[in-house]
Amino acid sequence: MGEFMLKCLCLPAVILLQLHCVNQAVMRLLVRPVAVGYQARVNSLFEGENMQIITGILLASLLSAPILFTGAAQAQVPERTSALPARPDGRALAVNEQASARFNQGKLAQEEKDFEAALLEFSEAIKLAPTYAQAYYERGRTFLILDQHERALTDFNKVIELKDPETLVDAYNNRGYIYNEFLKKYPEAIADFTRAIQIDPSYIRAYYNRALAYDRSNQSKEALADYSKTIQLDAQYVDAYNNRGIVYLQTKQFELALADFNKAVALNPKYALGYYNLGLTYATQKKFDEALDHYSRAIQINPEYAQAYHNRGYIYNDIRKDYAKALADFNKAIELRPGYLNAFYNRGLTHYNQRKYEGAVADFAEVLKLSPKDIDAFYYRGESYYHLHEYDKSIEDFQQVVALAPNDAWGHYWLARAYSLKKDLTQSLASLETAIKLKPEFKNTAPLEADLVFLRNLPEFKKLVQ
Repeated sequence: MGEFMLKCLCLPAVILLQLHCVNQAVMRLLVRPVAVGYQARVNSLFEGENMQIITGILLASLLSAPILFTGAAQAQVPERTSALPARPDGRALAVNEQASARFNQGKLAQEEKDFEAALLEFSEAIKLAPTYAQAYYERGRTFLILDQHERALTDFNKVIELKDPETLVDAYNNRGYIYNEFLKKYPEAIADFTRAIQIDPSYIRAYYNRALAYDRSNQSKEALADYSKTIQLDAQYVDAYNNRGIVYLQTKQFELALADFNKAVALNPKYALGYYNLGLTYATQKKFDEALDHYSRAIQINPEYAQAYHNRGYIYNDIRKDYAKALADFNKAIELRPGYLNAFYNRGLTHYNQRKYEGAVADFAEVLKLSPKDIDAFYYRGESYYHLHEYDKSIEDFQQVVALAPNDAWGHYWLARAYSLKKDLTQSLASLETAIKLKPEFKNTAPLEADLVFLRNLPEFKKLVQ
């Protein structure tokens, strides 16, 4: 097989198109854009950190911490102490005062990022005052920071049960976050974000989070409406423009997608995500020069952007035929993400196109470690072995192909060729017969196939190709 070329770019669910043919192979290209993930309104401890989720097939977290927003305000003691403070008159604190003091100690521990100590203090406050909703809320928020999602959910449930007006709206939002991000219970998440909006119709984060929940449950119309409402309430909300652009891209409204991504980078010129999604939109439209420029801009801003290297490598390889630059980009993507399956696969195809079959074999072997039933990796590794004259290994790989996809005519045809060169004519004829049944055009191809030379004088062969 010769150089591979782009066959199709599909949105949104499939990440690659895999077709086998005589002279073309197909690269895997990340075709669903990156979306900014849920932003739980839980406190200001890590305000400014950005959680970004790659939606679609490559669901993966770039940063694990959510944005945390201010919850209910509480008085803070000037420094942490191991003992409770006394009243000025020397008398013991009342139970509620003791609980409040414990709560304040917990808040201070949070600020110092001593989360285990914070949990202890909030738990002591709850023991002293079992209906202390704000202590449950802060303990739930702390559990969420520590990735103890089930325990956080229990505390937010308690806040909602107690109906504390200071923390209720945030508790609904944070419970919705847990349902959506960790439990994948999208209807429950949507219901909680909706309840938060009912309590506070100007709650921007709830609209944004509900939009993400709608997007994950394939409700594009509703997602668009909520992203638009978010932007109406906050015209500077960069992530909302980005994510609305993603929905437009998924629904092939390319000009609207470009407008939103351009708005995002205009608001934040250092927004690598927006440049990446601009590149993806242009690539979807087959405007590869523009795509290349925007992937490069994303990499300039974020030199550790593995997906941008991967997709730029695709353009260098498939469009520009600049294999050296393609390999450099795939190498960098793999360096940044050692288990990056698609980068291994596409680097293998780049090696294949350069006829560097040993490198292709090595990369497809890595793909199969990560995805043991990847038919295409077996297919192209089988071809590579064939070109290296390692026919036994080639046969093993194509046997895997036809075991996984019995109707893959090309898999059977390659088996016929490999068996023929091993002079196993019985198996070669059997594989050729299956290939012709699945793809009758092989009747015209087979008599001209040099690798089937040992079959040509057999009556069975002549009958097959009549």
